[in-house]
Amino acid sequence: AILRDKNRDALWDEMFQLLLSFKEQEGHCNVPWNHKENGRNLGSWVVVQRRYRVLGKISAAREDRLREAGFIFADAEAILRDKNRDALWDEMFQLLLSFKEQEGHCNVPWNHKENGRNLGSWVVVQRRYRVLGKISAAREDRLREAGFIFADAEAILRDKN
Repeated sequence: AILRDKNRDALWDEMFQLLLSFKEQEGHCNVPWNHKENGRNLGSWVVVQRRYRVLGKISAAREDRLREAGFIFADAEAILRDKNRDALWDEMFQLLLSFKEQEGHCNVPWNHKENGRNLGSWVVVQRRYRVLGKISAAREDRLREAGFIFADAEAILRDKN
């Protein structure tokens, strides 16, 4: 069992060195899942390291070594999805600013479309996310600075009557 553990450690160290070589060549540690380095399945190894972290099966020392090398445990697809979501949010925010410029307020009707996009639905989602605690402070601040009111206008009118 000790010999097997030493072999596993040696294999892990070898793959880690291949990761460092990849980083030196590519400038990052986002190895494609099917990438081979020196004939070894480095991409598969990277997938396993991420999975082991999620399952709590990676040692703190190995996790630290990977992080120090610039390894990101969130996979590249998730990062790309997040970047796309950020870009979409920014695009919708710009549409909100356009709406405000035209209408003088940010009180978008729920069914309003701006440039073919469902701005009204987006506004409803922003309010819902705030109630659920799912909106970042930065986004909430940007919306407030634009004059966005998180309380639904209909609810405000109901409360006044």
